[in-house]
Amino acid sequence: LHLAYRETGTELLKYLKRTGGLWGSPVAVDNLGGDRIISLAVDGIGYAHIAYQKGPLTDLTYAKFNGTGFDPPQVVFSPGGLGIGDPSIVIDAAGYPRIAIGDSQNSRVMLAAWKGGAWSVETVDSSGQPGNGLDLSMAVDGQGREHIAYALPTGGPSGYALRYASRTADGT
Repeated sequence: LHLAYRETGTELLKYLKRTGGLWGSPVAVDNLGGDRIISLAVDGIGYAHIAYQKGPLTDLTYAKFNGTGFDPPQVVFSPGGLGIGDPSIVIDAAGYPRIAIGDSQNSRVMLAAWKGGAWSVETVDSSGQPGNGLDLSMAVDGQGREHIAYALPTGGPSGYALRYASRTADGT
C-alpha cells in the first residue's frame, strides 16, 4: 500500500509505504507551496510516481521514486494565471507516466506524457468556458490509449458538462 499526502500543519508532500503489515517512515518529497492536489500511481516494479500542483500558480510537478529515494521533482507544465486543476496520473505498460490535467484559466484538458527523454504536453479539449472545474480521471487501456473523463465548464444552466475523451487507434 502506498500513500502520498500533504502533512498537516506544513506544506510538505510526504510519501510512505506499507510492507508486510508495517508502515515505513514518511519521506519528504517536496514543499507544495500551499494546500495542493496530489495524484499517486505505482508502476510494475512497485515504485511510486506522484503528480501534484505546486506553488502559487499551481505548476504541474512530477516526482518519481527510484528505489532508494525520490528523484528531484520536475515541473512538467506551467500554465500561469489560475493554474491547473486536479491531476490524474497513470503509468503505462512501458513504465512511463501520463498525466491528465486541467488548465482552469483556459478551460483546457491537457495530457502530459513522458516520452523517454522529454515531456510532451498536448491539448485534449479546449471547448469549455474559462473558470474552475475540470475534475478528471484517466486510465490507459491494454493498447496504450488514454481514456479521460472530466467535467468541463459550459457557462450553461448546469454549469458543467461531463465529457469523455480517448485516443483512437491512429493516435489522434
